[in-house]
Amino acid sequence: MELKRYTQFLVKDFERNGLNLILTKREELQRLRTQIDELSVQYIRNLNDDKSFLIFDHSGLLGLPLEFLKTLEKFENDKYKIRLKIHHLSAVLDLCKVGLTRRNVAVAYGKRYEANLPILEKLVQLRHKSAKLVGHSYYADFIVGSRMAMSSSKYLSHPTKRLLR
Repeated sequence: MELKRYTQFLVKDFERNGLNLILTKREELQRLRTQIDELSVQYIRNLNDDKSFLIFDHSGLLGLPLEFLKTLEKFENDKYKIRLKIHHLSAVLDLCKVGLTRRNVAVAYGKRYEANLPILEKLVQLRHKSAKLVGHSYYADFIVGSRMAMSSSKYLSHPTKRLLR
């Protein structure tokens, strides 16, 4: 029984990787995956290279520990630079008592490096094409197909997932 399930898993994995496709389709899938990998690396590199920051005075950072404030880069007139990196973001969102500061940091973090938008759009298109090549209607079906849910419709019909729609 276990050997049969393992064999079925291997066959399904081979199919997910396009090994059941004709050579031209398999090459196209490989080309798509290479493009997806390159764009994903560029997307992450753009976020890592992002130097965005916001400026706040001490009153805008109430609730943040003094030790944290000492680590921040100072700006003119005793103001502080909050970089839009995860270690600053989590500290501000978790500890800052000023709602407007938390909101401004969260919104700016979500909008950082807008040059990634075309990359993201291209990634969605390429992932959709690659999923179609291996026989799935949508990329979500491709991804969820290897998980316990087995299909995106089952995944989205789960009671806790309905809230995400």
